[in-house]
Amino acid sequence: MQAVAERSCASPRVIVFSAPMGNRKPKPDPVPDPEPQGGYNPSKHGNFAQWFSAIVSAVAITLTLYFHYTANESKTADEHVNTLIVDKLDPAVNNINTNLDQRIGRLDQKVEELSEKVNDALGQLKRMQGTPASQTSNQLLASIKLKIENAENQKLVIPPAQLAGYKNTVRTSPQTAAEYWTTIATIINYQSFRNQMEGIAPNPSDISKPCNLLTNEGRMHSFNNTIQGAHITKCLVDLDTETFADVTFEDSVIRYHGGPTYLANIRFINCRFVLDIPVSAPASPERNLLLLALLNAPDTRAVTVPSTRSPS
Repeated sequence: MQAVAERSCASPRVIVFSAPMGNRKPKPDPVPDPEPQGGYNPSKHGNFAQWFSAIVSAVAITLTLYFHYTANESKTADEHVNTLIVDKLDPAVNNINTNLDQRIGRLDQKVEELSEKVNDALGQLKRMQGTPASQTSNQLLASIKLKIENAENQKLVIPPAQLAGYKNTVRTSPQTAAEYWTTIATIINYQSFRNQMEGIAPNPSDISKPCNLLTNEGRMHSFNNTIQGAHITKCLVDLDTETFADVTFEDSVIRYHGGPTYLANIRFINCRFVLDIPVSAPASPERNLLLLALLNAPDTRAVTVPSTRSPS
């Protein structure tokens, strides 16, 4: 009983609640912040990354359009320049092609001419192989003589190398060939004639004149005369049957027909030689020495003949 009484005497604890129990009153919605009246709004205008991306895209599109336009303009300009170049070059190229075709045509013609000459030479060689050596030499010398005479008649200049070849051919031919001495005389005549064409030697019709004891024509007769120690100029001189020693002939026409003549220490300066040696003329040592001296002279404008008398 005492225990029950003790428990019943204790004061009760009061539990206090902050609010009365029951249904709660709902909280009102939060009031949104008022929108700003002006300025930048990221939610409305976009943030920096979006603007940067838009700017980069716009720049990329602009550059693409610019480069495309530039490429088209460059292509158009190149095509225009190419057109101008073609317009300028076409006439020049056509002119070059025309000149080239003409040169090729001339070259073909020269090749054909050379081929004909080679075939002609081969034919002559075959014919010469079956002929005696003396007859072959006569034919060769006669051919050289004819070519030189034609050149003189037509006033043509034979190249020095070609004329030297003619001389070598004569030197290697036998002196017994019928055309040997006449061919030498033809070469000498042509050499002095070429000097005359070049204004080096005198023109016989304008400068030289008949001279006493030297010219054998008309009423003047020159036979078996002896002239020594003289300087003779601008005369028509006939060497046949004459004797000259220590004489210089200058600006004169020298005529010779292959007869006997004696020359000792004779100089011919700027002289025109007119040598007419018949094939049937008898050989003489004086003639041979004179012709060989004139043929072998280094310069026909100034020729020295030591002697036409044979040492024997």
